[in-house]
Amino acid sequence: MAAHSCLSFIPSIMNFIPAIMSLIPAIMSLIPANMSLIPAIMSLILGTMSLIPAIMSFIIATMSLIPAIMSFIIATMSLILAIMSLIIATMSLILAIVTFILAIMIFILSMLIFILEGVSSILAMFI
Repeated sequence: MAAHSCLSFIPSIMNFIPAIMSLIPAIMSLIPANMSLIPAIMSLILGTMSLIPAIMSFIIATMSLIPAIMSFIIATMSLILAIMSLIIATMSLILAIVTFILAIMIFILSMLIFILEGVSSILAMFI
């Protein structure tokens, strides 16, 4: 009975042999396809390796941008300080002009007072 069940597998195994034999050309056609992948993989590796200097130069350019930005900020701040000092100088000039005008007015008023005292003393002699 056991020998009969073992022998019954032989026709099914014989059916697998053509299927296995038909796999051989498919496997053989995979070998050139895999071989053509090697140059593509190598060019991908080379392309990636050529990206490294570009990335490094981008990083270096970005790092060289930082001092330029800082110098621009410093120049802008010094320009703002120059404008503020110009405003302060203009205000001090205006204050000096106003002080000069007030001094002239005080001088004129003191001269008027001096003249009026002189006139009043002259009139007091006649009265």
